[in-house]
Amino acid sequence: MAKDASDADNAATTVREIGERINRQLDAAVKGMKEFEEKLKHHTELLERLGGEKVEGDATLAEQVAAQKTASEEVRKLVEQYSKQLPGMTALHGAQRDPEYAGLWPNAERAAQFGQFVLAQLHPNGDVRRACAEELAKAGLTLRSAAGRFVKGEDFVKAMGEGAGATGGYLVPDEFVATFIRHVNEYGVLRKYLRQVPMSSARQSWPVRKGGLTVYYPDEGVAITASDVSLGKVTLTAKKWAALSYFSKELDEDAVIPLGELLGFEFALAFAQAEDLNGFMGDGTSTYAGITGVFSSANVATVTMASGKDTFAEVDHDELVALKYAVPDWVRKMPDCGYYMCSGIAGLVERIADTTGRPMYNQPTEGHPLKVAGFPVRETEVLPDTGDDAVSTKFIAFGSLYAWGMLGQRRGMSLERSDQVKWLEEQIAIKAVCRQDIQEAVGEAMAVLKTAAS
Repeated sequence: MAKDASDADNAATTVREIGERINRQLDAAVKGMKEFEEKLKHHTELLERLGGEKVEGDATLAEQVAAQKTASEEVRKLVEQYSKQLPGMTALHGAQRDPEYAGLWPNAERAAQFGQFVLAQLHPNGDVRRACAEELAKAGLTLRSAAGRFVKGEDFVKAMGEGAGATGGYLVPDEFVATFIRHVNEYGVLRKYLRQVPMSSARQSWPVRKGGLTVYYPDEGVAITASDVSLGKVTLTAKKWAALSYFSKELDEDAVIPLGELLGFEFALAFAQAEDLNGFMGDGTSTYAGITGVFSSANVATVTMASGKDTFAEVDHDELVALKYAVPDWVRKMPDCGYYMCSGIAGLVERIADTTGRPMYNQPTEGHPLKVAGFPVRETEVLPDTGDDAVSTKFIAFGSLYAWGMLGQRRGMSLERSDQVKWLEEQIAIKAVCRQDIQEAVGEAMAVLKTAAS
């Protein structure tokens, strides 16, 4: 047990260090939310000002008003979606946050509860399972079966004591899922900006606008040609996504906090990386959950660097501007529009200088990311880095992920265990499982930059 206590202390120290970094990232996320709100306010004021002017007979101004209406509505939807993705984010700061706790969860109590939920479902000892289940029932957490039905606390305790949760019989409570989603947003970029939609079945279609009405100019007495709004559809198919980890059979209820910390961090990081990888680099094969990402889509515009510029280091301002204008004007008005690249490539871009040797772009500071031509640079490590340099290679993306694609989610996350996979090591395998899909909606909302062929 002394060794277990030492391991738990080391784990807690590691998690505390991770927590400090997470808190800094969370501060940046809060500032990002405020920036969205400011953009919404700006669009609303501009819309009111334009709306007060006379637009009859002035086609240009009428188009501007219509564009501002569209942009304002998109901002409102994005802020609303962003708010749902980050529940209670502001409450994590200030007096409501435990000053003695600096970890993944809002407080030490929540960390302990997640550890108890894991042990209640997965520990081989029935007494440990029952004891942890009783604590969760007392806490009044939202308990649901794998089918989504709500379960009473006493029924949950009974089922856990009998070992009924080992095969994923219960969904992870909503109170924990909210924290998972927040940290997936922090470690990745795709979930933060994609349009998220619920899935009431394993396969579901959503309408997508492909084209609008056509304006004609008929002569006097000539019938007007009719036209229709063209609609397409995005079909989402829920697939199983799973992340695997291990813990010792000797863990007991005294180790719930480090267990909750480590598993929570590992699962959030794993799903964030998988979503970014599949959404950006997916080629439609099973390796990427059948997802065709931004870099492989035939509907995403490609800008090729000038002949002879066949390395990442040769990227310059002209190519970045060309990439910016490879998407339609309405995309550049989307509040989430920006550049996406690996941190190593961002370093190259940051060093681009003018003829006098001065940096062309603002130097990034805390809470203020690097901006290129007025648009933020967002880093994700799944994109090609400097070590992946090659001819005809896509390495930077630009556009609106919110307009480009959808993330469909079916039900919630569940946990499953096996004591056979690591039997010789006396470890239990724990698997987090969810069902979701990522699909392109409007391909022209993104564009990519690639090196020359030679």
